Amino acid sequence: MRVYKVLVVGVCVVLGTSAIDAQRRGRRPRGPEASPVLEAVTALTCVFPASASGSWTNGQPSAAVASPAGATTMRLSEVDAQGGTAIAAGLGETAEVTVRLVGSNLHFLDIRPSGALAVTTVFSEVSHDGRLKAVQSRSEYGGTRGGGTAGPPAVSQHYGDCEIGK
Repeated sequence: MRVYKVLVVGVCVVLGTSAIDAQRRGRRPRGPEASPVLEAVTALTCVFPASASGSWTNGQPSAAVASPAGATTMRLSEVDAQGGTAIAAGLGETAEVTVRLVGSNLHFLDIRPSGALAVTTVFSEVSHDGRLKAVQSRSEYGGTRGGGTAGPPAVSQHYGDCEIGK
């Protein structure tokens, strides 16, 4: 039994070390097979009609479904999943964003000079009419209120879908 445990631990160490070494050399460990649908995407128009927001009251976190005052629309163009880049429009100024395709998830990472962060994930699952389900998480801190004081962190998550090629 002891030999078996040593053998298992040895195999785990070797496999773990090779994955870490690959990351250090700039290679990513092999993940799930990429979705052919997401791999072919070069442009998306995403609409997020539902959302939730978070806040802290007296140090305690809470979340609430936001009132549907209107859908947020975002356009992603020049999507190059292989090269890891895209152009995002609709969240303030147009900006180049980072793209990562992992299995059935196409992730867009948008970090602004202000510190604002938006992570958009488009799934390979269809919602309706050929549109793909999507979610976007946003967080920001550092805005100012009257008097120059920092406002509270602004956090939200938005739910919707994206049309390919628009």
